[in-house]
Amino acid sequence: MAASLALPLGVLMGAFDPINRFFEPIMAPLRYMPISAFIPLLILWFGIYEKQKIAFLFLGVFVYLLPVVVTAIRLVPEELVQTALTLGATQFQVIRTVLVPAALPEIFDSFRVMNAIAWTYVILAEAVNPEYGLGYMVELARTHQKASWSFAGLLVIGGIGLLTDFLIRVLSGALFRWREAS
Repeated sequence: MAASLALPLGVLMGAFDPINRFFEPIMAPLRYMPISAFIPLLILWFGIYEKQKIAFLFLGVFVYLLPVVVTAIRLVPEELVQTALTLGATQFQVIRTVLVPAALPEIFDSFRVMNAIAWTYVILAEAVNPEYGLGYMVELARTHQKASWSFAGLLVIGGIGLLTDFLIRVLSGALFRWREAS
């Protein structure tokens, strides 16, 4: 969900300075605030159940993914953009056929980092009213003083994290095979 908003907004911010000037002052401070500080506000808005956890994970990934997308778009060589404009492309054609394809490998690589960030936030998100899941298991381990349960939870989280990281790497290799040759 965070990617579905951060990608188009980041592309627009990277491609159009007025859009960037509008959103950057709003988004920049969020990157420097601890995401855990938003938990009380999210509880107020969404309650203590799944909506709050989803909103927390969304916010935690979105604030870090957005500037990566903006930067990737802005790092596309200007010669590519100017060539497309010289050949008669409109600004939106440049975005669709030059900026996004050129920036996509870099953006996709950032998904690996965002995956890791998201998994670090899962336990924190589940610490609020844990009723089931990995957060519940870790909380039970704490209350019952069972270190083995904590290690089991950490192994499961680490294993899922490694598996999703592997899948992202494989997908990246398949989508951007041309990048390996250079």
